[in-house]
Amino acid sequence: MGATDVSERPESENTDEILKATSERHARGTYASDARLRKFATWAAVLGAMAMVSYFAIFMMIQTLKPGNPETSWIINQFRQNFAATLAVPLSAVASFCIVTLLRVTTGPIEVEAQGIKFSGAAGPIIFWILCFIVIVFGEKILWGLSPCA
Repeated sequence: MGATDVSERPESENTDEILKATSERHARGTYASDARLRKFATWAAVLGAMAMVSYFAIFMMIQTLKPGNPETSWIINQFRQNFAATLAVPLSAVASFCIVTLLRVTTGPIEVEAQGIKFSGAAGPIIFWILCFIVIVFGEKILWGLSPCA
């Protein structure tokens, strides 16, 4: 006799299979509502971040291109007083990202291992980016107070 139809099986077997499948899906977190919620949350975070960055970029462009009176301009005062914080640190973040991306493209997945702790997968590039960023900013801090060569 071939495979039995689901309707021919006793109801207890059907219930057991359904419960088993449901518990497996729950353990793996593969409910359709979970996937929709994750997708919605991801897009909301991406769009929210894009909106904030766009607003800030437009504000910075307007303040930079048409600062008004240089003595009272907010952005020019920030550049004068906190040059390292307004330009050097963000550029260090971009430089760190470029280093990590370049290494990932040329050598493949990045894995970081130190004193028995191993970071691989998504954690490898993140830890390596943090390490690069800290080193670049520390180097800027050391070199910041040096006087130029005469």
